[in-house]
Amino acid sequence: MRAVMIQCGVQARPYADHVWEWNVQTDRTEEETLEWCRKNLKDAPRSETEYRDAKNKAPGFSEMMQVVCEGRYSIQPVPGGYRYTVTRDYID
Repeated sequence: MRAVMIQCGVQARPYADHVWEWNVQTDRTEEETLEWCRKNLKDAPRSETEYRDAKNKAPGFSEMMQVVCEGRYSIQPVPGGYRYTVTRDYID
């Protein structure tokens, strides 16, 4: 596997989320690639869908902020591999 960083967590503009993004060149499955990315690049505990569900179901502000601060990941197929993204919300 070979990962090429596209974004390195720098905010695109003031008050924007922090985004880390890689193009991962591989012939492995999505599950194998995701496991490798979470172990070797940057980890986030929840997928985009799990993140939205956990954020919406949080019983209070403290629980919601814990979910928000942990961030989320996504993985999408692209030619030659996958695009792996980790996002952490901007918090002021």
